[in-house]
Amino acid sequence: MWRPFFQPYHLIIVQDGDPSKAIKVPEGFDYELYNRNDINRILGPKASCISFKDSACRCFGYMISKKKYIYTIDDDC
Repeated sequence: MWRPFFQPYHLIIVQDGDPSKAIKVPEGFDYELYNRNDINRILGPKASCISFKDSACRCFGYMISKKKYIYTIDDDC
């Protein structure tokens, strides 16, 4: 259902929650997947400014993107 909409685009996925749980992205998508461990590694001591368990973790996706326009979705919207 969603494949035709998302497949033409580069996806930045920020995993909320337990980083040890693997997210399976179907084949055929161009994507980067980040979790809390990646955010800690990239931001170091400033990683605490990106909260989890709420919609704020998407801010990391905004920060890491180099695109002019960003479309964001959330799993509980």
